[in-house]
Amino acid sequence: MAEFGQFALRLGLFLSVYAILADLLGRWRRRSELLVSARNATIGCLLCLTVAAAALWALLVQGDFSVNYVAEHTARALPLVYKLTAFWAGAAGSLLLWLWLQSGFIVFAFSRCSGGFERFCAGARVAANLVAAFFFLVLIFDKDPFSASVITPSDGAGLNPLLQHPAMVLHPPALFLGYAAFAVPFVWAFAALKREDSNGSPVLFDRARNWSLFAWIFLTIGIGLGAWWAYEELGWGGYWAWDPVENSSLMPWLTGTALLHCARTYRANSRTATWFMVLAIVTFSLCIFGTFLTRYGLVSSVHAFPDPGLGILFIVLLAI
Repeated sequence: MAEFGQFALRLGLFLSVYAILADLLGRWRRRSELLVSARNATIGCLLCLTVAAAALWALLVQGDFSVNYVAEHTARALPLVYKLTAFWAGAAGSLLLWLWLQSGFIVFAFSRCSGGFERFCAGARVAANLVAAFFFLVLIFDKDPFSASVITPSDGAGLNPLLQHPAMVLHPPALFLGYAAFAVPFVWAFAALKREDSNGSPVLFDRARNWSLFAWIFLTIGIGLGAWWAYEELGWGGYWAWDPVENSSLMPWLTGTALLHCARTYRANSRTATWFMVLAIVTFSLCIFGTFLTRYGLVSSVHAFPDPGLGILFIVLLAI
């Protein structure tokens, strides 16, 4: 099963790179068959991620301790609900969850385009698949959720007691739903840099606006659940203790709020239009930066993961 998951990740990387090249070439040469092929490759990438996610869940439920991730985050006596939520208990699983959700949102938002918007959607998919390819590289070469244990233990280490809380079921997925959904206005902003309708209004702006609201709602829910969880488990004496990682989720929420305001007051060829595009890029970049802080242990926090890994890759993505 682990080998199956690793193969799915590698096939997903190949498909995402192929989709980038096909969309770029199809836009340049105006060949619709290449755009269709790139769209199908993006859908195939989502299917690969679905297979990888299913494989990891199966390994967690079965308690296959020959896989490092399973041995580190589950145990035989762990209740089933926490075996399932162990999927996002570590850096590798949470990154896989984010990429899976993000790919699903991109496919839903930009795979069905007609009325002359095919090239615009291709530009959006290029930006999305660039981010996806980066995440695939991290999952394959740095945070591999399917890496084998050197010695297979008789039992796993179990889930951190702080994570055995009802909020564990909802808080991380809600945050990642928000992070992943902010990718839609992000890639829309890149695709919209050189394209407007004949009447001066932006192409498919309603999609970017609606997905921004969707992302903001789930990020708000995730932050609220996290505050409740912190109050219950860590005894900080309040819902917020200005933990560095908590702030890393607050920052995209603040810029996302400004993004929604710009969406409501949007006027083509205005300063608001410029600010909308800037905030769409900044908000998603802050999501990436927050994940970089959390997953690579650069700050002292109860949320941080201790293994630094190849954190420089996230800096490269932000620079690009």
